[in-house]
Amino acid sequence: MMVGMKTAEVDRIIWTDDDFHHGPDWLATLTADHERHGPVSEVSYFFGRDPLAVLLPMLASAGTLGIYLLNQIWGGAVAFKRDEIESTFFDELRRTISDDALLMEHLQVTTARLTYLVPVGGTVRKTVERILRWTKITWRHDPVAVAGIGLALLLALAGAVLFPLHAVVVLTVFHLAVKEVLDVRRWRALLAYPAVFVFVPLIPYALGRRTLVSGGRRYRWRSKFDVKIIE
Repeated sequence: MMVGMKTAEVDRIIWTDDDFHHGPDWLATLTADHERHGPVSEVSYFFGRDPLAVLLPMLASAGTLGIYLLNQIWGGAVAFKRDEIESTFFDELRRTISDDALLMEHLQVTTARLTYLVPVGGTVRKTVERILRWTKITWRHDPVAVAGIGLALLLALAGAVLFPLHAVVVLTVFHLAVKEVLDVRRWRALLAYPAVFVFVPLIPYALGRRTLVSGGRRYRWRSKFDVKIIE
């Protein structure tokens, strides 16, 4: 990515991934959004078919909804001009793990509402590693956000234990509303209540793990710019 950006001869830079379906008009739509709004990113909805991924509709509320409402960046569909980011971005990118999380510190974007369905996981282990990676990335770049999400999840878990019937209704309706906002129809919102008991323990586990896997490599991530490749 970094090499491509440095060697490109055009002013507009577009990032994308190869793990989701691009519609025939995706590039034209993203380009038009950039011309209309300036730096722009679009929204991803991650879903998986392994047992853990099916049980985690909270990924939409804890991740996707925040990206949309807070104008955050998803590296799978983002457009900006070369002169809209600082030159220090390239030096910092060499010393950290997440490209889109780092880009958020250098670029303000508008988030379009177009939602891409992105398949993830495939096995429980892969889903755990992905949640771990997302949690650690957010912690390194925005610890306040992790603290806020963690507190909200703890309150949800407490409510689920103390007031189970009320929690079933509130969590299910909330997640159905989230999917309505994102224009994604997914029956897994009905699993929001049991998902609380699975998802919440994964957060401290992710923060406590000393290593993470990204792009097929295992890293030890001591601080934002202190990364060591383990294998």
